[in-house]
Amino acid sequence: MTEATQRPWYATGIHVQSAAINEDNYVCTAEGETPEAAIANADLIVKAVNSHDALVAALEVISGAIHSDEWDEMGALLEAIDKSVIAALEQVK
Repeated sequence: MTEATQRPWYATGIHVQSAAINEDNYVCTAEGETPEAAIANADLIVKAVNSHDALVAALEVISGAIHSDEWDEMGALLEAIDKSVIAALEQVK
């Protein structure tokens, strides 16, 4: 699999780029129904991309804890949580 553009990413208006000040590092340009919405979309893309690794790590910790022997008594609830965590991990990996 090809590696994604190195992070962190930055939003500068509607542009998403991989460097804080170098305009030659555009990753994408966000669109929206209004200029304000396009800027908000760029900000959301940057927030999601920059938090990806932390989200994956947190979900892996939660999944590991769920499979720990200490949690066996909470069976059904933990199974439901685990299914949600696994589904989320599959979407972000």
